[in-house]
Amino acid sequence: MSKGGNGGNGGTGDPGTPKGCANLTFETILNPLDEAILRELREGATLQVRREIEQGHTLALCYWAQQRVGTITGPHLAELLGCIKDGQSYVATVSTLDDGLVRIIIRPS
Repeated sequence: MSKGGNGGNGGTGDPGTPKGCANLTFETILNPLDEAILRELREGATLQVRREIEQGHTLALCYWAQQRVGTITGPHLAELLGCIKDGQSYVATVSTLDDGLVRIIIRPS
């Protein structure tokens, strides 16, 4: 009773994880932390996605050139954090920059 799926990924997904962490890909908005970094960021830039715990809260953060760029939120956040905790790594590609609004595409690295 699978919904959709792209089937041809060579079986790299973990069958014990919803959707399979190796197949988790989605677009979301990045909540930027620093306007100065945003001025340097360009469409197509690749960001590293990291799971960090700060003040008791688990966050998904994006880094570019070793600088923290912003946080990831949205409906896939819990799944993303769980997959990172389980060892899957992810990158984010900046798809659009528009007046401080940063859209990113998250995908396995």
